[in-house]
Amino acid sequence: MHSLKTIADTMTAFLVPLTPDLLARRPEILPQDQWPVDINETVDSLLSRMSAQDKAMVKATRQEDLIIFHHGWGSGIRSYYGLDGGNRQLLDAASDGTGDADRAAARVIEAVWLELQRG
Repeated sequence: MHSLKTIADTMTAFLVPLTPDLLARRPEILPQDQWPVDINETVDSLLSRMSAQDKAMVKATRQEDLIIFHHGWGSGIRSYYGLDGGNRQLLDAASDGTGDADRAAARVIEAVWLELQRG
């Protein structure tokens, strides 16, 4: 099992778009006409962009430790999918209607984790 610090450091280095290399290849914010509108679409999008190593690391993380991804991966999710930039449909769906982008990103991360546990 990986230590929490190792997992957090590694995830910050290679998940949704946080590194200069990824920023050079992908826009910082997904174009509005490509925004997912629900958690399932967002999970599918994230999983399609994750390497096998990324997936293994998220899967190996305990559910109660997913908070370690809040500032790195969660920030990327909020920006990239428009949670803090106008994607009301996803924001409402993922935040249970509260409009809280942090909560919405946390729910998306948890949904990715759950999907990986099934697979």
